[in-house]
Amino acid sequence: MKVGYIQNSPVFGEKDSNFAQIEELIKNVKADLIVLPELFATGYTFISKEEAINMAEDGNGITSQFLQKISHKTNAIVVGGFVEKEGPKTFNSAMIVS
Repeated sequence: MKVGYIQNSPVFGEKDSNFAQIEELIKNVKADLIVLPELFATGYTFISKEEAINMAEDGNGITSQFLQKISHKTNAIVVGGFVEKEGPKTFNSAMIVS
């Protein structure tokens, strides 16, 4: 099994820009498992709980859709960290897609 990892420099709060950055970084990656950083889509310099809550998404949000797209493009299992909301709670989560 080949494992690859990506280290990006996310622009805080700019999910679309950060997704584009990841797409550029993985375009030549050949791996069975690709691991993305903690909070790769949002950055992690939150100054308040409210700021994190505003960037949180459920398990079917745009970050999940992006991870599925990357998995499909690369034929790899992809792991990525994101701010997850479930009801009134917010979590620093990781999602695994294949």
